[in-house]
Amino acid sequence: MKLFGRKISVRKIPALAGEALMMIPQSLAFRNPAALWGAYVRRQLPSGGVVRFRDGMNAWLSDNPHDGITLMVIFCKREYGMINPGSLVIDIGANIGMFSLYAVRSGAERLLAFEPNPSSHTILVKNLSQPSVKTAVSLYQLAVSGAAGETVYMPADSSPYNKTINAPTDSSASVAVETTSLDKIVEQCEGRRIDFLKMDCEGAEWEILTQCSEDALSQVDRIRMEFHPRAGRSKSEIIDRLVKCGFQVVHSQRIIVWLDRKSLLR
Repeated sequence: MKLFGRKISVRKIPALAGEALMMIPQSLAFRNPAALWGAYVRRQLPSGGVVRFRDGMNAWLSDNPHDGITLMVIFCKREYGMINPGSLVIDIGANIGMFSLYAVRSGAERLLAFEPNPSSHTILVKNLSQPSVKTAVSLYQLAVSGAAGETVYMPADSSPYNKTINAPTDSSASVAVETTSLDKIVEQCEGRRIDFLKMDCEGAEWEILTQCSEDALSQVDRIRMEFHPRAGRSKSEIIDRLVKCGFQVVHSQRIIVWLDRKSLLR
């Protein structure tokens, strides 16, 4: 059947309805939740390109219609779970800053966010530069990869689904970006443990998590990540390494995986 212009299996309706009911309480934090829900179900960009919270904070969006979906998934569905107040949070694949804003509003004490796309990074800076942001924020226009100091290419347009591309033939459609690594990020934390590592980097998680050192992983307590399959490689390649380094899978649904350090679960 069709609902709001989208084809939806009848069998999925009960699950979708239950999911929506769970999201409604969180959506009340927004100034106009009804309009936001309307844009979300239609997969459209909210009117005006900005979503306002009742407490005065704003979430500025790009012109990509999926930005509204990202906002709802993070703030209302809470796809990455809860963040403890006072946490040090790393946001790899920050895009325009929806998760970073979520971390700030959750009471994170310090945030390091990495977004290589210049258009997305500009909006990220705007979102995290509001006077109401009290978290200590560091924002980097860098691509996180398996090694630091290399050059990769990214699409020039802002999108939640941007990933590295081959050396371009059309320079106007792409940008060159320098890389950093998880080991370098850990160094920037200056001995403080990373309470929460979020990763949504469209496949770069393979290089990041298989090429970083065990010492770097030992400084991380919680990982919340999107997993993007690759031909000829198994998800267990990443999971097995993380388990070996002291993590345990505590939640897995579709491409989302949560891992906690085993010592925190006792």
